Amino acid sequence: AAFGQLDYKLTDKLTVTAGVRVSRVQFDFSNRSGGPLFGDSSAGGHTSETPVTPKFGIEYRVTPDVMLYASAAKGFRPGGANPGGNSQACAGDLAALGVKEIPRQYRSDSVWSYEVGAKGRLGRKVTFAASAFNIDWSNIQRPRALLSCAAVYLENLGRARSRGFDAQITVNPIRGLSFDLGIGYMDTTQQTTIRAPSNAPRQGTIIRKGDRFAVPWILTLAADYEAPLGADDLKGYAHVQYDFKSAFTAKPGNIGFNPLFARTDDQHFVAARLGLRKGPVDLSFFVNNLFNARDILGRLNFAPSDRVLIQTFRPRTFGVTAGYRF
Repeated sequence: AAFGQLDYKLTDKLTVTAGVRVSRVQFDFSNRSGGPLFGDSSAGGHTSETPVTPKFGIEYRVTPDVMLYASAAKGFRPGGANPGGNSQACAGDLAALGVKEIPRQYRSDSVWSYEVGAKGRLGRKVTFAASAFNIDWSNIQRPRALLSCAAVYLENLGRARSRGFDAQITVNPIRGLSFDLGIGYMDTTQQTTIRAPSNAPRQGTIIRKGDRFAVPWILTLAADYEAPLGADDLKGYAHVQYDFKSAFTAKPGNIGFNPLFARTDDQHFVAARLGLRKGPVDLSFFVNNLFNARDILGRLNFAPSDRVLIQTFRPRTFGVTAGYRF
Protein backbone atom coordinates (compact mmCIF):
# COMPACT_ATOMS: atom_id res chain seq x y z
CA ALA A 1 0.00 0.00 0.00
CA ALA A 2 0.92 3.66 -0.42
CA PHE A 3 -0.53 6.44 1.72
CA GLY A 4 -0.28 10.22 1.71
CA GLN A 5 -1.92 12.95 3.78
CA LEU A 6 -1.80 16.75 3.83
CA ASP A 7 -2.82 18.92 6.81
CA TYR A 8 -3.19 22.62 6.11
CA LYS A 9 -3.82 25.34 8.70
CA LEU A 10 -6.24 27.93 7.35
CA THR A 11 -6.02 29.83 10.65
CA ASP A 12 -4.43 29.21 14.04
CA LYS A 13 -7.61 27.37 15.08
CA LEU A 14 -8.86 25.84 11.81
CA THR A 15 -7.14 22.92 10.04
CA VAL A 16 -8.24 20.93 6.98
CA THR A 17 -7.00 17.46 6.04
CA ALA A 18 -6.96 15.42 2.83
CA GLY A 19 -5.39 12.02 2.27
CA VAL A 20 -5.59 8.88 0.15
CA ARG A 21 -4.46 5.27 0.44
CA VAL A 22 -3.98 2.93 -2.52
CA SER A 23 -3.79 -0.78 -1.66
CA ARG A 24 -3.01 -3.88 -3.66
CA VAL A 25 -4.54 -7.02 -2.18
CA GLN A 26 -3.96 -10.54 -3.53
CA PHE A 27 -5.44 -13.65 -2.00
CA ASP A 28 -4.64 -17.28 -2.87
CA PHE A 29 -6.47 -20.08 -1.13
CA SER A 30 -6.66 -23.84 -1.03
CA ASN A 31 -9.29 -25.65 1.04
CA ARG A 32 -9.91 -29.32 1.73
CA SER A 33 -12.67 -30.75 3.93
CA GLY A 34 -13.54 -34.26 5.07
CA GLY A 35 -15.75 -36.13 7.49
CA PRO A 36 -19.22 -37.69 7.69
CA LEU A 37 -21.13 -34.39 7.67
CA PHE A 38 -19.39 -32.45 4.90
CA GLY A 39 -17.95 -35.33 2.91
CA ASP A 40 -14.70 -34.99 0.98
CA SER A 41 -14.32 -31.75 -0.97
CA SER A 42 -11.57 -29.43 -2.13
CA ALA A 43 -11.51 -25.95 -3.62
CA GLY A 44 -9.01 -23.27 -4.53
CA GLY A 45 -8.73 -19.96 -6.27
CA HIS A 46 -7.23 -16.50 -6.51
CA THR A 47 -8.54 -12.97 -6.02
CA SER A 48 -6.90 -9.57 -6.47
CA GLU A 49 -8.14 -6.02 -5.86
CA THR A 50 -6.78 -2.47 -5.85
CA PRO A 51 -8.91 -0.44 -3.42
CA VAL A 52 -8.55 3.35 -3.30
CA THR A 53 -9.67 4.87 0.01
CA PRO A 54 -9.66 8.67 0.44
CA LYS A 55 -10.01 10.66 3.64
CA PHE A 56 -11.13 14.26 4.31
CA GLY A 57 -11.39 16.18 7.57
CA ILE A 58 -11.69 19.56 9.26
CA GLU A 59 -11.07 20.50 12.88
CA TYR A 60 -11.57 23.68 14.87
CA ARG A 61 -9.90 24.45 18.20
CA VAL A 62 -12.48 26.29 20.30
CA THR A 63 -9.94 26.49 23.12
CA PRO A 64 -6.57 24.77 23.61
CA ASP A 65 -8.46 22.00 25.44
CA VAL A 66 -11.65 21.65 23.31
CA MET A 67 -11.83 20.63 19.65
CA LEU A 68 -14.73 20.31 17.17
CA TYR A 69 -14.26 18.15 14.06
CA ALA A 70 -15.91 16.63 11.01
CA SER A 71 -14.61 13.87 8.74
CA ALA A 72 -15.45 11.73 5.72
CA ALA A 73 -13.45 8.61 4.92
CA LYS A 74 -13.70 5.39 2.94
CA GLY A 75 -12.57 2.01 4.23
CA PHE A 76 -12.62 -1.55 2.93
CA ARG A 77 -12.35 -5.13 4.13
CA PRO A 78 -10.61 -7.68 1.86
CA GLY A 79 -12.52 -10.60 0.38
CA GLY A 80 -11.66 -14.22 1.01
CA ALA A 81 -12.57 -17.88 0.65
CA ASN A 82 -15.43 -20.01 1.93
CA PRO A 83 -14.96 -23.54 3.28
CA GLY A 84 -16.20 -26.36 1.11
CA GLY A 85 -19.35 -28.29 1.90
CA ASN A 86 -21.21 -31.44 1.06
CA SER A 87 -23.31 -30.29 -1.89
CA GLN A 88 -25.71 -33.21 -1.46
CA ALA A 89 -26.41 -32.54 2.23
CA CYS A 90 -26.74 -28.80 1.61
CA ALA A 91 -28.71 -29.16 -1.64
CA GLY A 92 -32.09 -28.19 -0.20
CA ASP A 93 -31.00 -24.89 1.31
CA LEU A 94 -28.75 -24.05 -1.64
CA ALA A 95 -31.61 -24.67 -4.08
CA ALA A 96 -33.83 -22.32 -2.09
CA LEU A 97 -31.22 -19.63 -2.67
CA GLY A 98 -30.96 -20.43 -6.39
CA VAL A 99 -27.38 -21.77 -6.32
CA LYS A 100 -25.87 -25.23 -6.77
CA GLU A 101 -22.90 -24.99 -4.42
CA ILE A 102 -21.37 -22.82 -1.73
CA PRO A 103 -19.56 -19.90 -3.43
CA ARG A 104 -15.83 -20.48 -3.35
CA GLN A 105 -15.01 -16.85 -2.60
CA TYR A 106 -16.50 -13.49 -1.67
CA ARG A 107 -15.48 -9.95 -2.63
CA SER A 108 -14.37 -7.05 -0.45
CA ASP A 109 -16.95 -4.79 1.13
CA SER A 110 -16.48 -1.06 1.79
CA VAL A 111 -17.88 1.81 3.84
CA TRP A 112 -18.12 5.56 3.53
CA SER A 113 -18.12 7.01 7.06
CA TYR A 114 -19.26 10.56 7.87
CA GLU A 115 -18.74 11.87 11.40
CA VAL A 116 -19.07 15.08 13.41
CA GLY A 117 -17.97 15.37 17.00
CA ALA A 118 -16.21 17.10 19.85
CA LYS A 119 -13.51 16.08 22.28
CA GLY A 120 -11.54 17.76 25.00
CA ARG A 121 -10.91 18.41 28.66
CA LEU A 122 -12.84 20.47 31.21
CA GLY A 123 -10.43 21.59 33.89
CA ARG A 124 -8.29 18.83 35.38
CA LYS A 125 -11.05 16.46 36.38
CA VAL A 126 -13.16 15.75 33.27
CA THR A 127 -12.28 14.54 29.77
CA PHE A 128 -14.90 13.80 27.14
CA ALA A 129 -15.52 12.75 23.54
CA ALA A 130 -18.81 12.58 21.62
CA SER A 131 -19.75 12.05 18.00
CA ALA A 132 -22.65 11.39 15.63
CA PHE A 133 -22.09 9.30 12.51
CA ASN A 134 -23.56 8.00 9.29
CA ILE A 135 -22.02 4.93 7.63
CA ASP A 136 -22.95 3.72 4.13
CA TRP A 137 -21.96 0.07 3.70
CA SER A 138 -21.69 -1.58 0.25
CA ASN A 139 -21.30 -5.23 -0.87
CA ILE A 140 -21.79 -6.39 2.71
CA GLN A 141 -20.00 -9.56 3.73
CA ARG A 142 -22.75 -11.40 5.60
CA PRO A 143 -22.87 -15.00 6.89
CA ARG A 144 -25.41 -17.36 5.33
CA ALA A 145 -26.51 -20.37 7.39
CA LEU A 146 -27.51 -23.62 5.68
CA LEU A 147 -29.47 -25.30 8.43
CA SER A 148 -29.87 -28.63 6.62
CA CYS A 149 -26.11 -29.30 6.74
CA ALA A 150 -24.94 -27.00 9.57
CA ALA A 151 -22.77 -24.97 7.18
CA VAL A 152 -22.07 -21.23 7.28
CA TYR A 153 -20.47 -19.23 4.48
CA LEU A 154 -19.94 -15.57 3.60
CA GLU A 155 -21.57 -13.78 0.68
CA ASN A 156 -21.81 -10.18 -0.57
CA LEU A 157 -25.39 -9.07 0.02
CA GLY A 158 -26.49 -5.55 -0.91
CA ARG A 159 -26.11 -2.27 0.93
CA ALA A 160 -26.85 -1.01 4.45
CA ARG A 161 -26.81 2.25 6.37
CA SER A 162 -25.86 2.75 10.01
CA ARG A 163 -26.66 5.91 11.93
CA GLY A 164 -26.02 6.63 15.57
CA PHE A 165 -23.89 8.30 18.20
CA ASP A 166 -21.36 7.48 20.87
CA ALA A 167 -20.02 9.33 23.90
CA GLN A 168 -17.33 8.76 26.51
CA ILE A 169 -16.60 10.70 29.67
CA THR A 170 -13.92 10.21 32.34
CA VAL A 171 -14.13 11.89 35.74
CA ASN A 172 -11.21 12.10 38.19
CA PRO A 173 -12.77 13.38 41.43
CA ILE A 174 -9.67 12.78 43.57
CA ARG A 175 -6.08 11.74 42.99
CA GLY A 176 -5.88 8.09 41.88
CA LEU A 177 -9.63 7.58 41.38
CA SER A 178 -11.38 7.64 37.99
CA PHE A 179 -14.83 6.80 36.67
CA ASP A 180 -15.53 6.03 33.00
CA LEU A 181 -18.82 6.00 31.15
CA GLY A 182 -19.24 4.98 27.52
CA ILE A 183 -22.53 4.76 25.63
CA GLY A 184 -23.32 4.07 21.98
CA TYR A 185 -26.37 3.64 19.79
CA MET A 186 -26.62 2.29 16.23
CA ASP A 187 -29.63 2.01 13.93
CA THR A 188 -28.44 -0.25 11.11
CA THR A 189 -30.84 -1.11 8.30
CA GLN A 190 -30.63 -2.90 4.96
CA GLN A 191 -30.97 -0.50 2.01
CA THR A 192 -31.70 -3.04 -0.73
CA THR A 193 -34.07 -5.96 -1.26
CA ILE A 194 -32.59 -9.20 -2.65
CA ARG A 195 -34.93 -11.93 -3.86
CA ALA A 196 -34.27 -15.53 -4.81
CA PRO A 197 -33.46 -15.99 -8.52
CA SER A 198 -36.34 -16.86 -10.83
CA ASN A 199 -34.95 -20.38 -11.27
CA ALA A 200 -35.03 -21.13 -7.53
CA PRO A 201 -37.69 -23.67 -6.52
CA ARG A 202 -38.66 -21.51 -3.52
CA GLN A 203 -39.43 -17.93 -4.41
CA GLY A 204 -39.10 -15.30 -1.73
CA THR A 205 -37.00 -12.59 -0.15
CA ILE A 206 -33.43 -13.31 0.92
CA ILE A 207 -32.69 -9.81 2.26
CA ARG A 208 -35.38 -7.18 2.65
CA LYS A 209 -35.00 -3.40 2.57
CA GLY A 210 -35.56 -2.01 6.05
CA ASP A 211 -34.36 -5.14 7.88
CA ARG A 212 -32.36 -4.20 10.97
CA PHE A 213 -29.25 -5.95 12.16
CA ALA A 214 -26.55 -5.32 14.78
CA VAL A 215 -26.99 -4.62 18.48
CA PRO A 216 -28.54 -1.14 18.95
CA TRP A 217 -27.36 -0.10 22.47
CA ILE A 218 -23.95 -0.58 24.11
CA LEU A 219 -23.02 0.69 27.58
CA THR A 220 -19.77 0.48 29.56
CA LEU A 221 -19.17 1.60 33.16
CA ALA A 222 -15.77 1.34 34.83
CA ALA A 223 -14.00 2.50 37.97
CA ASP A 224 -10.26 2.52 38.72
CA TYR A 225 -8.34 3.33 41.88
CA GLU A 226 -4.59 3.38 42.46
CA ALA A 227 -2.77 4.37 45.65
CA PRO A 228 0.78 4.09 47.05
CA LEU A 229 1.41 1.43 49.72
CA GLY A 230 4.28 2.39 51.99
CA ALA A 231 7.20 4.72 51.43
CA ASP A 232 8.72 3.03 48.36
CA ASP A 233 7.22 2.74 44.88
CA LEU A 234 4.83 -0.12 45.75
CA LYS A 235 1.30 0.67 44.56
CA GLY A 236 -2.02 -1.10 44.84
CA TYR A 237 -4.77 -0.82 42.27
CA ALA A 238 -8.31 -1.97 41.63
CA HIS A 239 -10.51 -2.06 38.52
CA VAL A 240 -14.15 -3.03 38.05
CA GLN A 241 -16.09 -2.89 34.76
CA TYR A 242 -19.66 -3.51 33.66
CA ASP A 243 -20.55 -4.08 30.00
CA PHE A 244 -24.09 -4.12 28.59
CA LYS A 245 -25.44 -4.92 25.12
CA SER A 246 -29.14 -4.68 24.38
CA ALA A 247 -31.24 -7.50 22.95
CA PHE A 248 -31.76 -7.78 19.23
CA THR A 249 -34.35 -9.63 17.15
CA ALA A 250 -34.17 -10.19 13.40
CA LYS A 251 -37.34 -9.74 11.35
CA PRO A 252 -39.21 -12.80 10.05
CA GLY A 253 -40.21 -13.43 6.46
CA ASN A 254 -36.88 -14.19 4.77
CA ILE A 255 -35.92 -17.51 3.18
CA GLY A 256 -34.21 -19.64 5.81
CA PHE A 257 -35.60 -17.59 8.72
CA ASN A 258 -35.84 -19.55 11.96
CA PRO A 259 -37.35 -17.72 14.96
CA LEU A 260 -35.33 -19.91 17.32
CA PHE A 261 -32.11 -18.26 16.11
CA ALA A 262 -33.49 -14.77 15.47
CA ARG A 263 -33.02 -13.26 18.93
CA THR A 264 -30.07 -12.47 21.16
CA ASP A 265 -30.78 -11.49 24.77
CA ASP A 266 -29.64 -8.50 26.80
CA GLN A 267 -26.04 -9.14 27.82
CA HIS A 268 -24.64 -8.14 31.23
CA PHE A 269 -20.98 -8.83 32.01
CA VAL A 270 -18.97 -7.75 35.08
CA ALA A 271 -15.21 -8.15 35.59
CA ALA A 272 -12.91 -7.04 38.42
CA ARG A 273 -9.17 -6.99 39.16
CA LEU A 274 -7.00 -6.29 42.24
CA GLY A 275 -3.27 -5.86 41.88
CA LEU A 276 0.11 -4.73 43.14
CA ARG A 277 2.67 -2.86 41.08
CA LYS A 278 6.30 -2.17 42.00
CA GLY A 279 8.67 -0.88 39.37
CA PRO A 280 8.52 -3.26 36.38
CA VAL A 281 6.70 -6.01 38.33
CA ASP A 282 2.90 -6.32 38.21
CA LEU A 283 0.93 -9.01 40.07
CA SER A 284 -2.87 -9.14 40.03
CA PHE A 285 -5.89 -11.31 40.84
CA PHE A 286 -8.91 -11.15 38.53
CA VAL A 287 -12.41 -12.53 38.22
CA ASN A 288 -14.34 -12.47 34.92
CA ASN A 289 -18.11 -12.84 34.75
CA LEU A 290 -18.32 -11.96 38.43
CA PHE A 291 -22.05 -12.76 38.73
CA ASN A 292 -21.84 -15.90 36.58
CA ALA A 293 -24.19 -14.49 33.93
CA ARG A 294 -25.66 -16.98 31.45
CA ASP A 295 -27.12 -14.57 28.90
CA ILE A 296 -27.67 -16.25 25.54
CA LEU A 297 -25.26 -14.86 22.94
CA GLY A 298 -26.30 -17.07 20.03
CA ARG A 299 -27.84 -20.36 18.93
CA LEU A 300 -26.85 -22.92 16.30
CA ASN A 301 -28.73 -25.96 15.07
CA PHE A 302 -26.87 -29.24 14.50
CA ALA A 303 -28.89 -30.35 11.47
CA PRO A 304 -30.30 -32.76 10.53
CA SER A 305 -30.91 -33.50 14.23
CA ASP A 306 -32.98 -31.27 16.53
CA ARG A 307 -30.05 -30.51 18.83
CA VAL A 308 -29.34 -26.83 19.42
CA LEU A 309 -26.04 -25.37 20.59
CA ILE A 310 -26.58 -22.35 22.88
CA GLN A 311 -23.62 -20.02 23.32
CA THR A 312 -23.24 -18.09 26.59
CA PHE A 313 -20.47 -16.31 28.46
CA ARG A 314 -17.68 -18.43 29.92
CA PRO A 315 -18.71 -19.22 33.53
CA ARG A 316 -17.26 -17.21 36.42
CA THR A 317 -13.49 -17.45 36.04
CA PHE A 318 -10.78 -16.64 38.63
CA GLY A 319 -7.14 -16.20 37.85
CA VAL A 320 -3.78 -14.63 38.64
CA THR A 321 -1.52 -12.75 36.24
CA ALA A 322 2.12 -11.78 36.69
CA GLY A 323 3.98 -9.39 34.43
CA TYR A 324 7.38 -7.78 34.05
CA ARG A 325 8.02 -4.70 31.89
CA PHE A 326 11.46 -4.39 30.35
